Amino acid sequence: MTVRGNHAFRKINQIRDRFPRLSTIWVDRGYRGKAFVLAILHTFYWCLQVVVPPVGQKGFVVQQKRWVLNLL
Repeated sequence: MTVRGNHAFRKINQIRDRFPRLSTIWVDRGYRGKAFVLAILHTFYWCLQVVVPPVGQKGFVVQQKRWVLNLL
């Protein structure tokens, strides 16, 4: 798992009891590593969905649900 993934995993583990109904986390492409996805699935039983930009997008564009994990 990457440093970014390890940090996110620790943060999620700290707050998971506050969100007992949580079932899905939307993340950007920085969190798409197989180890991170499997760790979330097997530890918390949550679905991790990676939000990808539209084909041909240039520059920064805010995408729906992209920052949900970062706002927890």
